[in-house]
Amino acid sequence: MYNLAHLLYIVSSLTIVVGFCILFKNVSSRVRINILRIIALLTIITHVSTLFYNYFVNPTNTIFSEKSTIYPYYFCNLMMILLPITFCGPKVLRPLYPFVLWGAFFGGMITTIVPEFYNGGNIFEIGVFKSFLSHTFMILAFAFAVASGEYRIRLKDMWVFPVGLLFCGVIGLVNNFLWTKFALGEANSMYLNGPALEGTPFTGYVIAALMLIVVYSSAFISDTLRKKKSNNIGRQKELAS
Repeated sequence: MYNLAHLLYIVSSLTIVVGFCILFKNVSSRVRINILRIIALLTIITHVSTLFYNYFVNPTNTIFSEKSTIYPYYFCNLMMILLPITFCGPKVLRPLYPFVLWGAFFGGMITTIVPEFYNGGNIFEIGVFKSFLSHTFMILAFAFAVASGEYRIRLKDMWVFPVGLLFCGVIGLVNNFLWTKFALGEANSMYLNGPALEGTPFTGYVIAALMLIVVYSSAFISDTLRKKKSNNIGRQKELAS
């Protein structure tokens, strides 16, 4: 972690994300939703790709050998599942945008910067690289949705975010109960029973609180700037008339 390869990946991947958003910022509404659908599908495809690779390398492996790949055990896994459901599903799911997109952003950024799956070895090892890629696609989904205007950050829409976090908490509690009852290993789904990083206070509860602060602060600032811009335009029209 934080060797040259890791740092280069962070810089290059974020640069590509920014460049992509600039290049496709002004596409039509139909094109941008299709782009988001492709990004969402690429997220889940890269995420599960190791299941197939591992099976062909070692046919004795089963899909159940990797709980974090096939099961919404961690926050990131759940966002990877919800992204294609939200963007490839009917329009009635659009109220989920604030939760799914912000969740994808947080999950993607945190894991890219502090990846549990990377210990400083070969970054191009398939399990490592696919994990980096899937989290980069999560960041791209948020960045492109905001840059293209498909998703506008507004305070009135943010009610879904704390509801979504509660949903994650319920999933985590159920997972931890099942993992304890059936002795499936460490029971720390959604990091409810311990920190994401040893020696830190960042349990799921702390991370959720920090997310709420960032989300609501961003929405407040966005609304304030939008209102100020609208007032300035109104004044200019009055002066012009």
